[in-house]
Amino acid sequence: MARDLQFNKKGKPVAEEKILGFERRWELRLPLSVRRFLLEYNGGTPSKINEFYPVPERFEEFWKEYDVVPNYTPGVGIPIFYSIGDEGGGLSVEGTMKILTDSDQLAPHRVPLAGDGCGNEIMISVGPADHERLYFWDHELQREFPIADTFEEFLDGLTALPKDPKVE
Repeated sequence: MARDLQFNKKGKPVAEEKILGFERRWELRLPLSVRRFLLEYNGGTPSKINEFYPVPERFEEFWKEYDVVPNYTPGVGIPIFYSIGDEGGGLSVEGTMKILTDSDQLAPHRVPLAGDGCGNEIMISVGPADHERLYFWDHELQREFPIADTFEEFLDGLTALPKDPKVE
């Protein structure tokens, strides 16, 4: 993993066998960077120093939709990374996949890795055409926006939430 992240709370440790079991059940293969992240952190609550991902300007679709506050970089708050394991509900990768599948919102070859706390998801592609690209899934627009080319780029870009330019 490219960067050491800080967490207020990490997920319960997970064994490689649990990750393999998840992959078998969903008939997919997680990218190596995601497997390393799960083995080291297994999700959790990031600290304030790395709870925001400022989406690079090259992801024009995201910028066109979310560049609404002057002098404020559009991005995604990350209050939770999902875990593999027994957390259940929407706080685990598998629980979130079940919820999204049952509501016909899980796009093919997508795996949710984090949530923004507002019902939107950060998903990684495990498909051949865009393998390891990250997407922001907006549940209200029912649309995804590319936000990073790799999981490591996403993790390396995490930073503190910028100050609101309207509040001085």
